[in-house]
Amino acid sequence: LTQGNEIKQYGIFDSDGEYFEVWKVSNQKIFLDGSNVAFASMDRGTGKPKLLHIKLVVEELKRLRFTDICVIADASLKHKVQVGGMLNEVKKLATYLESPANTSADEFLISKAKHDKCCIISNDTFKDWKMKDAWIAENIHRIRIPFMIEGDKVTLPGIEKVIQDGAALDKGKLYS
Repeated sequence: LTQGNEIKQYGIFDSDGEYFEVWKVSNQKIFLDGSNVAFASMDRGTGKPKLLHIKLVVEELKRLRFTDICVIADASLKHKVQVGGMLNEVKKLATYLESPANTSADEFLISKAKHDKCCIISNDTFKDWKMKDAWIAENIHRIRIPFMIEGDKVTLPGIEKVIQDGAALDKGKLYS
């Protein structure tokens, strides 16, 4: 039972297999890996990451009816981006958090996603975290949603599963 992939869609066992925690991924709250989004879409002319791309992803998530969007970045991102008031625009659209001192943005992002049972928008596969954290190795494929930005169009492959699962649960079903 602890090894069955079918049961894993409903929750997870603790490391000792003593208890089962129901683990439904939120279809309302979502985390965005701010640095990853900004750097993945660097302006090739200046070599600087762009907050505009964070804004575009947040707007797409809002269009998909996510109501609680949180951008998590390291403190240095705001010093590296082309700002020009864009940070204030992002903060109006979503919660913007910086990782605490002496905590990497990835560590903060992962701990928040685990605690709040939310997906992460990121192209980072968290390979180094898979080796450090058994939970990440087992579950990152369930909670990580990659993205693509072409011009002003954002594509989020896999987001449909989060939306559909949430809709199925809202109708009183346990996953479709």
